[in-house]
Amino acid sequence: MAEWIISSSVLITVVAALRFILRGKISLRLQYALWALVLIRLLIPVSFGASSVSVMNAVPGVLPETALSTDIPAEAYTPLVEGILPEISSPVTPKNIDVGTNVESYATVVSDHVPDWSFVALVIWLIGLAILGLFLLITNLRFSIRLRNDRCMTDIYGYSLPVYTSGMLETPCLYGLFHPAIYVTQEVKEDEQTLRHVLEHEATHYRHRDHIWAILRGVCLLLHWYNPLVWIAASLSMRDAELACDEGTIKRIGEESRGDYGRSLVGLTCKKRSVHTFLITATTMTGSKKGIQERIILIAKKPKTALYTLVAVILVVVVAVGGTFTGAKGADTSSTYMEDAPSSTDFTDHSTSDGNAYTIPLDDVSFYGPHGIQQESTVDESDIAEILAEAESGGVKMLFYRAYSGDIWGAWMKDDGSVYRFLQAYDAQESWGYQSGFSIEPFQNLFGRDGFIMSLLLGASYRVYDYYFFNESGDIELLASCTNNHTVLDLNGDGSLELLYFSYINELRPYFYFQRDSGLYEVDVTALLYNTFLGWSHIQSEDSVSQDAEGPYLALTFRLGEEETEYSCRVRYTGNALVVEDIPESTFPANGEVWLIQQEDYEVGLRNQGDKVEILLRRDGAVMVLGSAPSDSDTRYSLRSFDAIPELSGFSLESLSGSGRICWYYAVQGNSAVCFAQSFGGDVIDVAADLNGDGQAELICNVTYNADGVTDALIYRMKDDLPQVASAKDAILNIPADKHLAHPASAVYDTNTGLVTLEYQIAGENDLHVETAPLNYDTLQFKDFTTIETQSKETDYSGYNELIAEARDVLENFDGNYPDEEPFSSVFYQRWDYETLGYLIKDIDGNGVDELIFGANTDGWDNGDWDGLIYDIYTLVNGNVFHVLDGWERNRYYFCENGYIANESSSSAFESTYSYYTYSGTELSMVESVLYYSRRDEEHPWFHTTEQEPDIKNAEPISESKAAEIKSKYLHEHPQYTPFIE
Repeated sequence: MAEWIISSSVLITVVAALRFILRGKISLRLQYALWALVLIRLLIPVSFGASSVSVMNAVPGVLPETALSTDIPAEAYTPLVEGILPEISSPVTPKNIDVGTNVESYATVVSDHVPDWSFVALVIWLIGLAILGLFLLITNLRFSIRLRNDRCMTDIYGYSLPVYTSGMLETPCLYGLFHPAIYVTQEVKEDEQTLRHVLEHEATHYRHRDHIWAILRGVCLLLHWYNPLVWIAASLSMRDAELACDEGTIKRIGEESRGDYGRSLVGLTCKKRSVHTFLITATTMTGSKKGIQERIILIAKKPKTALYTLVAVILVVVVAVGGTFTGAKGADTSSTYMEDAPSSTDFTDHSTSDGNAYTIPLDDVSFYGPHGIQQESTVDESDIAEILAEAESGGVKMLFYRAYSGDIWGAWMKDDGSVYRFLQAYDAQESWGYQSGFSIEPFQNLFGRDGFIMSLLLGASYRVYDYYFFNESGDIELLASCTNNHTVLDLNGDGSLELLYFSYINELRPYFYFQRDSGLYEVDVTALLYNTFLGWSHIQSEDSVSQDAEGPYLALTFRLGEEETEYSCRVRYTGNALVVEDIPESTFPANGEVWLIQQEDYEVGLRNQGDKVEILLRRDGAVMVLGSAPSDSDTRYSLRSFDAIPELSGFSLESLSGSGRICWYYAVQGNSAVCFAQSFGGDVIDVAADLNGDGQAELICNVTYNADGVTDALIYRMKDDLPQVASAKDAILNIPADKHLAHPASAVYDTNTGLVTLEYQIAGENDLHVETAPLNYDTLQFKDFTTIETQSKETDYSGYNELIAEARDVLENFDGNYPDEEPFSSVFYQRWDYETLGYLIKDIDGNGVDELIFGANTDGWDNGDWDGLIYDIYTLVNGNVFHVLDGWERNRYYFCENGYIANESSSSAFESTYSYYTYSGTELSMVESVLYYSRRDEEHPWFHTTEQEPDIKNAEPISESKAAEIKSKYLHEHPQYTPFIE
């Protein structure tokens, strides 16, 4: 123990001295990283071998923890004070003790002459450990309870952690080990700039894993509570944690925000640290006045590590590690007392599991890449006005630079000064993209390739990491693309690396790339689980990889159907499959079956049959197949009991996919069940009501057709044991015989008042008619539910074929002469190589007429907002092709998962519009718009309006977080278009 105390104290002194000497001369992250050596030494009580540079060579009379004196039996050494040899009278000197001497009698003789100081020291150390440990536990429990009782969830999104406000805090902090969260004061929340800086600061703490460091720091204080140098080290490391966090935060928010960030830091509360602060495992932004001054000075100084300084630091660290992690030269390092301990290879895993394991083959995972990159024009280095980020490896220099035109490019440079641009990150003329937040790092031997990671911002909290390499021909290719949190590791222990990242799509979802032959394949883990485990819902992943004796795994939680109970499981990658472990028995799909409804006399479940899902009824041990539904990775199913209509009691089957929600209602009758109703649309709103007073309720479903352009209230009933359906709008709508509708009418049933609101427009008129009337049961026109499918006459789509042929001809043969009237978007005449133009034919509004959509896919280089965008939509009116909308790169349209159509446009860096529409017939109807306009007020640039023609003058100011919340409702779909040119 003496060696442990001495060596760790020396190492603390060396690191503290380096910190003082090199302050402002090395990277703050490097300065913080030096404390990791101290942490390791404080946690490991033994030395590793012996060396001539060990500090223990200068301390006589102290035995290293790695060795025991060969003159004294090891068994007899344990009662002595560690490191001190007692003076023993001649009759009992060690050399006179026979090897066969009874160990117990020897220890008794020794104890008669020397007080058992080791026992005294041990008792004192344990008392101090217990007192401080109890204080640490009580302090953190009290802090945690008060925080949980006081906290209030905010509407702040876009971060990987939840954000709360708390009135008990004097300063923002990151707190929590297993479920960390960011806590801010109400004062900070009300200051938009300070709030942004605080959130980025605490998020950086989380990326640095400082909440884990804080716990380990507390453990070190517990173990070494008697050593004042350890308390000093704890204080200095906490200050360096904040310095490193400041550096990392500024890197994320951009150099132009460095001054504002410093002012935000000064504006926060300065509070002196105490023992209480040391032992709370929260990464607070508190600090002494001197500490705040140091942080402000270094923020302004922007310290960087010179090469010669780095070399000097490495040499000093190597010597310090050699001197403090090893024992004195000449000591026996055979570690006699370890001979009976099991070796690391003699490991036995005693963990148990009551769950099950399930293997999901990866045979059908689609090919990802690599992808060739179309290179832009080549320039020379005179085009470079400012280098924003650069890295060099293998004789290749990669850079992000600002051109004299103001544009920002990703490029690579040859020795002769030639600059090859391949990625435009900012367009100065169109004010598109971000002007900060760029970074480049080299990578080696990833999927057998060396290259560079080009990182840039694509949103306020959305960062992309693109892995580029050069092929054998010298052309640059995209190897893989990741977002936000990503890591490279060997997931299956075969010696090769996989690339893992986490992205948000309704929930945090893990993805990873693996190599098969020479190609890369991407796995969406969450989608595979939804497709495999029927009935699973709310699958959530942590944003990191866990590790146990068997290797890395992903820890996930999920629910079963609409249950509130949360289950957990582990997912491992084995090379050719995913293995899902610890699946609770009740959720395990034995034979591909999961039983979700248990009634007294029957059960209802689902069975996965690969390309379809079967609906099962089990009664008296017999299993009946009631029907089937298509199965794919984008659709998940859930079952619920249905007893709102006693005569039709049974269950409902609900499917949820990117195209919307569908719900089928089944009435169980004996050993079978009949589907008597179907509801569909973005939101399923169904109600049972007795409309005609006959004592038997009908089921009324408000439904939405496709892109939410047409709504209706469908009424279902059973007549002579057969299901029937009627439309509310057919019963209420009454227009003159010489008139016809401009597009299908819409109807909505109010479940509170029992009234139906009807909206329709007469062809040739501008006014929209809105009528409200009670639902008259006698006017309903019921039809058999099995024959209710829409019947329509054959439609002539030859005009679509002509447009497709014309677009293909332009792409293949355009000579630079623009036509007087462009029949489609201008992008067809520009031919950008980063996207593949194509077409899609489908009925968007459910009126029986297919629309023709021209759009683009990005061939995998971007699976986010650029992939699947819409440039043109056409429909047929009286047999003629009608051009509904026309977009381009700065005026983009998208299909949304909730059925709406989104439009994102920007006229400058100061002004952007995010609008959301319903579509019906030939019309886009505005639902709401989010406006960004910073010319008026740079600190509060966000607005909201529901006007058909958005006008900033009449819009309502909103916060940035509210704008993000509104936009998050309209998640983009990514349809796959048929390419015009294969």
